[in-house]
Amino acid sequence: MKTGFFSASCAGYRGVLVVATAGLISMALPVLAQDNPYLPNMSATSQESAITQETLDSLLAPIALYPDALLAQVLMAATYPIDVIEAARWQQKNPDLSGQALQDALDSFDWDPSVKSLMTVPQVLQYMNDSPRWMQDLGRAVIEDQPRVMASVQALRQKAYAARTLTSNDKQTVRVDTDPAHNVRYITIAPASPQVVYVPVYDPYVVYGTWWWPSRPFYWGPPPGAVFSIGYFWWPHYYPSVALWGAFHWGIGSITINVPAYYRTHFRAPPAMGPNYAWRRSPSTGAHYYRPPPRQSYTGHSPRQQPSYTSPRQSQPSYAPPERNQRPPSHRASGRMEAPPNRDMHQRERGSRRGDGARGRR
Repeated sequence: MKTGFFSASCAGYRGVLVVATAGLISMALPVLAQDNPYLPNMSATSQESAITQETLDSLLAPIALYPDALLAQVLMAATYPIDVIEAARWQQKNPDLSGQALQDALDSFDWDPSVKSLMTVPQVLQYMNDSPRWMQDLGRAVIEDQPRVMASVQALRQKAYAARTLTSNDKQTVRVDTDPAHNVRYITIAPASPQVVYVPVYDPYVVYGTWWWPSRPFYWGPPPGAVFSIGYFWWPHYYPSVALWGAFHWGIGSITINVPAYYRTHFRAPPAMGPNYAWRRSPSTGAHYYRPPPRQSYTGHSPRQQPSYTSPRQSQPSYAPPERNQRPPSHRASGRMEAPPNRDMHQRERGSRRGDGARGRR
């Protein structure tokens, strides 16, 4: 029996639980600030990566404070940019589909399951569609060096934690947990209610304190009707979390798959998994992975906070298709073979010069 994306969204929503973390902040913050357990182990890999730490922090700044399940889904889906763009455009044409009708319609597409899950959070899907270069660079970072991405997420969360802007409220629960097996202390973010998820929108200059890189971090403006509260813009609308099956194993620095949650909304084998249900995607399987043409501007951003991170491939020449009126006439239309444009132009110039000379002799 199938279960719709939205079947458990609103029925089980009874309220929220506010968790006080003032004592936890004072006890755990000194330990968190001492070191990052991932970056020292990944130093050799980081030196080989084409993405600088400044770029990686800028890419992750607008999503590092998402709830874990939603963040994992975004990181996986970013490695399938074509699927995301197709799904976002399809959803724009079918905005009223939801529940079982949406699930049945998605069965006919071969988009990656991580992209299909984001169809239940159209706000985030639209952000990704509006920022193709950001999505491309984030996906490449996830494919090339997943543990480094995880380490950067934790470093950003620790910055917000130290600034006292990452706290529990009626929309999210923030906890400091420990993995004794790997001697790792990390920060987790979960929805306050298991059935729904709110998408936080925030200015990195506010939630992280003083930005530590010279370039501006990536930033999306708040949606219409959002209310500002303690560093965040919260939209009154919430989304069902039943379709989100991504997770993290912070101890080893990897994205994982919540298999029971996956089978609640998908009816085929989950993606390939490694030990500890780790999600992996090899760079050799990048059939959906591409670089869209560079864009001069991004839609959906605040004018004063345009993204200015340095793209790893900004040196690539951009492709500019010829304008319609500049195309040479087709030889098939006249039934005869015409000379190439350059040769034809030279012939006209030579004929013109001969004509001018003939008129001068007369």
